[in-house]
Amino acid sequence: MVFISGPPVITVVAAALDPAVAMVGSLALGVIGGVWLASQRRTEPAPSPGPAQRRLVLPPLGVVPIALACIALGGVFGAFDVGVVGWAELSERPWLAGPAFSALAGAIAVGSIITGARAWRMSPAARFIGFAGLAAAVALLLPLAEGTAPLLFVAILALGLTVSPVMVSGILVASARAPEGRVTETLAYPTAAMSLGVPIGGVIAGAALDATGPAAALITIAVSLVCATAIAAVGEALLRLRRRRRRRDR
Repeated sequence: MVFISGPPVITVVAAALDPAVAMVGSLALGVIGGVWLASQRRTEPAPSPGPAQRRLVLPPLGVVPIALACIALGGVFGAFDVGVVGWAELSERPWLAGPAFSALAGAIAVGSIITGARAWRMSPAARFIGFAGLAAAVALLLPLAEGTAPLLFVAILALGLTVSPVMVSGILVASARAPEGRVTETLAYPTAAMSLGVPIGGVIAGAALDATGPAAALITIAVSLVCATAIAAVGEALLRLRRRRRRRDR
């Protein structure tokens, strides 16, 4: 709900008052909410006894391919933010950026509910790879539709619906492959990786936007998804190869 309602509200505040007011207000809400959540004690889960502290914490091998792919997946959102803002500014309709962000967030929310509501025969890793490839194909519609706002919004909705299963599947892979006593830590790898990828995607899209225009910036979204697909596919293949070798050695 925050990601759906936040962008248009911030857009209105920035347009009616000042962009600085919108930024400071967002920062204040984030700090207040974070401190408020951290201060809760009654709802805090009790710590469970775990293994002895390790000096060097390495991610479980099974989650590494998806975590690396999630860096590229995070680049999708960084590129989307920069590309859409650039498109809105250059088309002299900056107010459209907020609704565009909400459209993507709303489609992701709907897609996530649909993904979680049905039973899948494909494994989470296979779904991650398959939907990332599908989302890459859908993302190619963005630069083609950037000349017409209604068509671009349709492409954004389609992108959100296809990206949401990728995000959900990445978390499910981490959850399924988490060693006992390391579930919380393992779940953090794909989400942290996505956060790392956001600024990378934003920088690349920003360079493309400055050099060529909004279409080039929007193309980087598809490129990020292709990278996520390739990284996950190669990583999963290497994991399968390793399992086969271990079986032969036994």
